[in-house]
Formats: sequence, C-alpha cells, structure tokens
Amino acid sequence: MKKIIIFLILGILILSGYYFIIEEDILGLKVEKVEIENLQDQNIEFLREKIYTNHGIISYNDKSIKMSLYNGENSWSKELEDFINEIYFKDNIFIVTENKKKIIELDLSGKIINEYVFEDEIIDFSKNSDIFVTLKDLDDNNKIVKIINGRHEEINIDGNIVCILPKDEIDSYTLGYFYFESGKINSVVEQRIINEDIKRWETKLDGELIADIKQTPSRNFVLTQKNFYTFNTDGIILWKYNNFDSIKEFHVDEVNKKILILENRKLHILNFDSSVEKIIELDAEYDNIKLYKEYIFLSNTRTISVVEEEIYSIWSLEEKIINFHFVQDNIYIETDFNFYKGIIR
Repeated sequence: MKKIIIFLILGILILSGYYFIIEEDILGLKVEKVEIENLQDQNIEFLREKIYTNHGIISYNDKSIKMSLYNGENSWSKELEDFINEIYFKDNIFIVTENKKKIIELDLSGKIINEYVFEDEIIDFSKNSDIFVTLKDLDDNNKIVKIINGRHEEINIDGNIVCILPKDEIDSYTLGYFYFESGKINSVVEQRIINEDIKRWETKLDGELIADIKQTPSRNFVLTQKNFYTFNTDGIILWKYNNFDSIKEFHVDEVNKKILILENRKLHILNFDSSVEKIIELDAEYDNIKLYKEYIFLSNTRTISVVEEEIYSIWSLEEKIINFHFVQDNIYIETDFNFYKGIIR
C-alpha cells in the first residue's frame, strides 16, 4: 500500500511539472533571451566612411568608393575625379562632391547615371520618386530644388530648413523649418503638393525649435526641443507629449503602431492613440534605437542591449561599437578593430 501511495505521489508531481511547463509556454511566462551566436570576424577591408544598406556596405574616402557584400566579397570599386564630401543612399547612391555644389548619382553596380550641378551649397538631400535638394546661398538663405524628370524647380524658403520628407502616396512633401522673429525662434511644419507646389496646410509652432520629422501614410510625427507632436494628414495636431527633458532619438514602429522615444536613461513607449504604454528606466545611457522583428535594441559604444521585461546585454567583447546592422537573421557589428557577423537567436 505504501508503495502505491508513493507511486501515485510521484505521478502527480510529474504531471504537475509537465502541466506547469506547458502552462509556462502557453502564457508566455517562459522567455528565452535573445543571443548572438557564431560570432565571427568577417575580415572585410573598408574605406574610412561607411553606409549600411540591405544590398551591402558602401564605404568611401577621398576620391574612392566601393560596395562590399556581407559575405566578404567586393562587389565593385570606383575612383572619381572629384573628392567626396558626403554620400546619401536612396535606392541609388548620391555623392555630394567636395565643393558641395555637385551631386553624382551611381546605380547599385557603381555606374554613373546622372550628375546634378548647383550654384549654391548643398546642405541636405532627400528622395522618393523625385529628388529634393536643400541649398544655402552666401547670405545663408535656404531654398529647395525639386528635380522632377530632369527638370529643376526652385522654391525659396524664408527660414532654415531642418527636413524634407516626400510622400509618394499623395504626391506631396512635408517640410519643416525654423526662423527668428523679434528675438524669438519659431518653427513651421507644412505640406505641399509636389507638381504645383501648392500648400496643403501649414502649422506654426511659436517659440519652438524643430528637430526632426518622421511620417507614416496616416501620421506626421514632429519633435521640437519642448514637445513631441502627432499630426494627421490634414495638418491637425492630434496630440502632444512633453514628459521628457532631452530626447536623443525617436523611432516609429509602423507595424505595432508605437513610438519609441529615447532619453539618456529612459525609454518612452507610446501608442499611436497617444496613450503611454510604459516608461522604462534604463540601466545605462544609450544613444540609438533599432528594431528587429519584435525586439527593441538599444546601443552605445560599449554594449548592445535588448529591452524585454528586463534589459540585458548581448555584447560581451571589450571593443568599441561603431555601428551594427541586421540583414535577415544575421547581425553585423562594426567595432574600432573588427567587423563581425553573428546569428540572432
């Protein structure tokens, strides 16, 4: 009898343990941490400056530019006649030359397909279907040059342009700039029709310095030094948020309808409807946010961390982190000494 009782007790314990394991998985209580596996040095030779794309890594210095594939192969390299000041990657490669008055357009095979020359200094560049170049003249006045089917059109702006965001869905672009008036700084956000350049709407933000704009098909998100605003597509402010001191970066997660706002030691997670999902106290000061699948990654020069119920590091090497990039299930990490490839698990 005693043996039967012991056997029954053991059976109950085994079944209970099995049920608990199943219940853990069903309820999502058992969480496996993200890890970097099979970390290997890729031994790729880069030029000084680098831009990470899904096609490969563009690197450049002086008059040289090259495209390296993530498997370590050199796709192509090219020597230009002009020194390179800066490069923008927007479907193709757009090179601003040293004098800041010419843009050379290369396709992804490294072939020169266009050159654009301007009288004034280039200070910014953006592109969707059309090209938008921000220029500054000798008196520091800003203007926009739209390049549509090879045709140049200039738009003078009475202020300092911070950003231009073309939106192909409604054939328009959103413009943010600031100006000084009576000793006070003000900012303007406006949307214009691309072809006729008619203003669809304009909103003035008195006493605020605009810092950045991001947009989705149904929203415009505007950051100033004081507030974070959400506009609809008609320029109406839906809500604002100002529970922060100084923002380093913000990221819009269109899939999950969330906004991630990074302070030095706080991460604010907001929903598109203005509700605050959570404010997370961080374990260190971070500089950047990146999203990969359902995960939030924060980084600084010392570590890469994942934000879940707890914050934990996935980087263990004592090397300064310069940048990192996700391609499929792989992570590529550039440090001050090496370039690594690992698998995210």
